[in-house]
Amino acid sequence: VAADKIQSDPAQIYLLNGGGDESKKQWFIRIAADDPLSKYLYNDGVSATPHFWDNTLLGRLIPYSPLVYVDFSSGEQSMEYMPGYTGVYTQDLKYTAESNGPFRLAYSSATFNDDLDGPITAVMIYEVNKEYNVVEVEVRIPSSAVVETDHGEFVIEFYNDVAPNTVANFQSLAQDGFYDGTIFHRIIPGFVIQGGDPNTISGERETWGTGDPGYSIEPEFSDLKHTKYVVSMARGEAIDSAGSQFFVMLGDAPWLDGQYTVFGRVTEGTEVVDQIGSLTLSEEFPEQPLDPASAVIKRIQLGG
Repeated sequence: VAADKIQSDPAQIYLLNGGGDESKKQWFIRIAADDPLSKYLYNDGVSATPHFWDNTLLGRLIPYSPLVYVDFSSGEQSMEYMPGYTGVYTQDLKYTAESNGPFRLAYSSATFNDDLDGPITAVMIYEVNKEYNVVEVEVRIPSSAVVETDHGEFVIEFYNDVAPNTVANFQSLAQDGFYDGTIFHRIIPGFVIQGGDPNTISGERETWGTGDPGYSIEPEFSDLKHTKYVVSMARGEAIDSAGSQFFVMLGDAPWLDGQYTVFGRVTEGTEVVDQIGSLTLSEEFPEQPLDPASAVIKRIQLGG
């Protein structure tokens, strides 16, 4: 591993991407990952997502974890990844010599715990824990999600077989609580209700509709039609600019067919969708709800 220790007191913090295996993670991911890259990397192609750090062996073998993201030009910090910000890390040895996990630390060079600030390189050697018992778990892909609002709940049935990567992305965001507290910010009666923009949590109304999770995903166009209650991914002008925003159809819109990724359909609670679609709208921002609190997504819970 290679890192640059930028602070020792009161806590040891580091910058990575210095030339060790931790700086090659994006290449290992591209070689081995079966899932969308967005599950493991943000859209800068280098910064790793929480899923990488918490749920992959490579992420667990790297003896550092993200602490905060910093814009060194302005001094601003964020606990979550933001484009243009640099990750700052803390030392975090997940597999120690006494670990009960799949690996145990067999050797680490003295430089790993060097007290001096500045660049460090260290060799970490792990041995396989032969006493580790692998428990086989059947992984079930959720077939639906329950969207909770103040008007009640509605159920989205996923089209896993048609848009698997889009469904996986939506489910990952939902599981991480990304959608909690966001708003159906775009309401066009008879056409769509659209939500999933993180800017609607604390951003100005002018920014609603421009937010994303920090990355984009490839489209998965199909022959499925944009009929009433179909759920599809919103995007910008670029066909590969979808990220987190989605919309529910309030009517048929054949001109959208083949242009946006259909990944589900509302099968229960359609009356809730209709209520949201009939909310009073702002005069200043005609497609936005007059009362944002009335259009909040409280939670999206996976099921099925």
